[in-house]
Amino acid sequence: MNRKRFNTLRKDLISESNKVMNQKGKSYAGDKDVFTNMKSIAEDLGLNPMEVLKVYAHKHNSAVNNYYDCGDVSPEGIYQNCIDKLNYCIMEIALVLEAGDEGDN
Repeated sequence: MNRKRFNTLRKDLISESNKVMNQKGKSYAGDKDVFTNMKSIAEDLGLNPMEVLKVYAHKHNSAVNNYYDCGDVSPEGIYQNCIDKLNYCIMEIALVLEAGDEGDN
């Protein structure tokens, strides 16, 4: 894939990621704290929000790994699983920053 096509694809994927995050995010948290859902589940289960996020992200990682291993895809398809995986990476960074752990930044 040439650089121009790759950059176009990257731009399109980021745009799709934003669209999905905006649509799905409101159904999970409304206009409140974007982590409302994970925090309430964490409280209910005696976990911390990062542990809940890890479980959610694992679902998408498993679907992508299944595609690599078997060629099978989830009903959502590999494209959507990768978009969701990208969004979970963004949420992981945001949750780490919210907790005050700046990491290597």
